[in-house]
Amino acid sequence: MLAAAAAISSPAYAFAPQSNAAIRAVPSSSSVLFSTMADSGVPPASAEATTVEDELIPTNLPSDVGMDYVPLATMLASGQLAEADQFTRDALIVIAGSKEKGRDFVYWTEVKNMPATDLATIERLWNKFSKGKFGYTVQKKNGSK
Repeated sequence: MLAAAAAISSPAYAFAPQSNAAIRAVPSSSSVLFSTMADSGVPPASAEATTVEDELIPTNLPSDVGMDYVPLATMLASGQLAEADQFTRDALIVIAGSKEKGRDFVYWTEVKNMPATDLATIERLWNKFSKGKFGYTVQKKNGSK
C-alpha cells in the first residue's frame, strides 16, 4: 500500500501528451458538475460535455497490465464524469483480477496488490482534469478530516 501511495505522488510516472490535437465539445458549466459530485460523493447519472480548449489528451499513460487509459482521459477532459467514474470502477475490477474471479467488485485487501503504476495513472488523470477536486489523494484527505 505504501508503494502505491508513493507512486501516486511520484513524478516518475508522469504522463505527457503525445499529440497536438485538442478535443472540443459542447460548452457547459463544469463547476456545477464538480460541486454536485463533490457534495454527494456520487457522479451525476449523466453529464453534458464541456469545452476542452487547448487541453491535450495525454496518450502516454503508463500501465503495468496493458490497460488503455486514453478513453478515461478523454471522458475526464470532456466533462463526462459519470462515464469516467464507471470506466475507473471497471478498470479497477480488471486490474485487481476480480473480473477473472467472476466478481464485479474489488476487496479493499486487493488494492495493495494492484500495480502502483496503474493507480498513479488513474490518480493523475482524475486530479488533473478535476483541477484537484477528485482522485485518491483527495479522498484520503477528505476521509482523514
